[in-house]
Amino acid sequence: MSATLDDFLARVAPARIPDFKSSEVQRAYAHDIEAALRDHRGQFNFIEGDAGIGKTIAYLVALTEWLVEDTADKPRRVVIATHSRALQQQLVTDANQTLLDTFAAYLNRRSPRMAIRMGRGNYLSAPRLKLALECHDLAVAAADTQRPDAERALARWALDSDGCLANLADADLPAGVDKSAICVMPHDPLPEAIAATFEAAANADILVTNHALLVQDLVADHGLVMGHDDSVETALVIDEGEHAPATAAEMLAESLSLSAVSQTAHQLGFKANQTHADAALAQLTDTGQAGHAAPVGATQRACLEKSLRAIKRAPVSDPDVSADHYRWSLLREAALQILPKLVSGDEHIAVAYSPVRGLPRLVASRAAAGRIFQRYASTRTTILTSATLSDITDAAHGAPRFNFIGGGLCLAADSPLIGLRARHQAVHFGTMTFRLNIAPCQPLQQANDEGYELVPTYAQHVAREAASHPSGRTLLLCASYADVRRIVDRFPPSDLPRLTWHGPGQNLDAIARALPANGILLTPAGWEGLSPARDGAPFWSRIVIVRNPRPPINESYQLILANDLKARYGMRDQLASQKSRQILSATAHTMALHKLRQGLGRGIRHPDDRVEVVIVDPRFPHDGRLNHGQLAGLAAAIPPRFQDAFRACALAFESTNQPANAETRHRTNIVI
Repeated sequence: MSATLDDFLARVAPARIPDFKSSEVQRAYAHDIEAALRDHRGQFNFIEGDAGIGKTIAYLVALTEWLVEDTADKPRRVVIATHSRALQQQLVTDANQTLLDTFAAYLNRRSPRMAIRMGRGNYLSAPRLKLALECHDLAVAAADTQRPDAERALARWALDSDGCLANLADADLPAGVDKSAICVMPHDPLPEAIAATFEAAANADILVTNHALLVQDLVADHGLVMGHDDSVETALVIDEGEHAPATAAEMLAESLSLSAVSQTAHQLGFKANQTHADAALAQLTDTGQAGHAAPVGATQRACLEKSLRAIKRAPVSDPDVSADHYRWSLLREAALQILPKLVSGDEHIAVAYSPVRGLPRLVASRAAAGRIFQRYASTRTTILTSATLSDITDAAHGAPRFNFIGGGLCLAADSPLIGLRARHQAVHFGTMTFRLNIAPCQPLQQANDEGYELVPTYAQHVAREAASHPSGRTLLLCASYADVRRIVDRFPPSDLPRLTWHGPGQNLDAIARALPANGILLTPAGWEGLSPARDGAPFWSRIVIVRNPRPPINESYQLILANDLKARYGMRDQLASQKSRQILSATAHTMALHKLRQGLGRGIRHPDDRVEVVIVDPRFPHDGRLNHGQLAGLAAAIPPRFQDAFRACALAFESTNQPANAETRHRTNIVI
């Protein structure tokens, strides 16, 4: 590593930046970022760094040094893409800009300009808001005492803010208004303030964007994010990199609900479309297939073609008119994308059936979507990083493998496109203890056509555990916003004042910073990227893992993958089905391990942090087998330096909770 970078991280930054602590593992991580930038242009570099070691600071400083090097042959530019808006917003904080200013001054160079770039749908359209509030002037609406408080508050927010919808909580929206109805659409003129933001982003030395916008840019070849100017040398850092392939798959897929087409056509009076959609619904709805997926048969294909062609012939709806018109514009766009694939007999189309009623949804996906990141890769340096980028079940001290992320990007293990592979694990960093308070029942039950929900008894068990500690902050990590609602409903009334729950789109770090010393934060979005200010003291006293965050296997995508395996390798139906399920099951398990390790990492952000982890999900391993060899199942997500503590806790739990007979088993809290 360059002497200047090492000196700054080891000596200068701790002296000049409050609460900054350098470590050897952070400096080693920065060294590999520097090596990737110097020696591995045109390749994908996989660099993992343990949670809490200061990856963000390390790569920002290394990137800054690369940006301002005297030896650069061309002007340089950095693009950082994150999975979560939370991390995107954290990167462009005043504290990080001060860090870059401090380092640039240390180098006697100009400070790099950093800017954020979100998609249009993240910003407020004032004309749409006026339409939703039925007013001609937001200032008048904000002062109108005859209006509901929620409408006046929203108008005031729109007048005073920069219009970023990510900073607006869904709970603050008036009845009947949602963010999708007041965002800036692609055909809308950009408000002046947002146009200025986009211009600043286009001219920034360091552009902070997100995976979704990066994928859109690569697909459409707009050059708005990456740029394709050969006169500029570019480095792309994909943070939270393990999510990138899944984001590509989501962005490159199309989905069309026939029941949504029918309902929206009825609301708008599009009788022909409703008639065709109802006919398709009647033919395709199948309660026997509920929760599953099936290929599109010949008879179904003909019926679906009629319905989609009718949508194509329907009037082009102005999304500014109403929420129904906005929904129709989205449905029509999806239909136009799927129709040619349906007509051509594309194998990557399936019918997905809703969990209870078996209502049909047409799904068109793209195999190997992660390959999109290879576009223009030869002209840049690409670095993927995260606390959970490697195959998490690897031996702690062996050579790291990156088969999961490499496969997602369609890169073979020996691909010449792969450059540096490195893992940086903290050995002595923080203290983590464990408590097993296993719930007396399984977490989930089937609810309605929307899927599953927490069992009330389970939700009550979680709520009691969260409220059982009167001091210290508690982070309650659940798997969905539906989990949040169920747990809030079961929370002890006397402890509700301590509880804060997070809604979609809210600034999670800001919510956490506002927690009192004994506050409880309940969120499905805090598994990664949550790093509230701490003022030199550990922030979280305990983390409660509500349930396994393993994503369900997408039946329609399994079918599409099986079709792809048959087409590529000539597999028979049964073998292709088995193989596709194995692939997706392994992927889901790895994703759950990644998310769990990220969640555990929320509690250890600095070398002297201490946190207690409470596990309530009975599916988490907690028996004596954990005493032998490497931890298995979900327990493999526990960082290696804390695994002995978990083993001791699990063994103590098992010895205390031996069943009296085959039918009964008393579960006791065990703390280690």
